[in-house]
Amino acid sequence: MTPLHLAITSGSLEQVQLIVNSYKKENKARYVNCRIMGGFTPLWFAAARGHSDIATWVFSSFILIILHLNSLVGIFLRMALRSIERE
Repeated sequence: MTPLHLAITSGSLEQVQLIVNSYKKENKARYVNCRIMGGFTPLWFAAARGHSDIATWVFSSFILIILHLNSLVGIFLRMALRSIERE
């Protein structure tokens, strides 16, 4: 479990913000979209635990990053599947 996921477990928005703000700008996207075992992102994890304030903050602060990364993953997966189909 990542420090961000642990902070979400505590239910403290301030702790989550402190951890996210401690990440270097170029690493924020990676950590905000990271998945723990089971594939749970911080946004999903916060929502599943009922921490709506944290889920709302993560969503509103990082939605463009989350959508961008997930769309890139989809693009790469489609490319990989196409190359396998050609073989």
